[in-house]
Amino acid sequence: MRDPFPARFAAPRRPAPAPAADPLARARQLLQRPAAAPAAAQRTPPDPGHVLAELPRDDGSTLLVAVQRATTSGAPYLHVGLWRDGWPEKGRSVAVRVRELLPVLAALADAVEHVDELRAARAEVAP
Repeated sequence: MRDPFPARFAAPRRPAPAPAADPLARARQLLQRPAAAPAAAQRTPPDPGHVLAELPRDDGSTLLVAVQRATTSGAPYLHVGLWRDGWPEKGRSVAVRVRELLPVLAALADAVEHVDELRAARAEVAP
């Protein structure tokens, strides 16, 4: 009787395992190689745009307020974000579109008034 499942292909052969190298010797060899320079040092920092305000902070970062242009459409927008050593900090910025500027400006003015009221209330309570 004929085999219903004939072997069509030969079973793959695994290569013989290489002799185990001394892990400590391998680690020492890797430590002796020169370290690669960080990727950020090889790139040029991004253009911050037209900087309107640059406010240094206690932690060494800088709050930067700048007008930039979108990379795809070229539309201007306001960028407010933290920068450190000439680079924007990831996840620590906000972009405000031109059509949003007046409502944001009004909200900031309200915030200044509210903070002034809070400071005045605190001064009345303090002995």
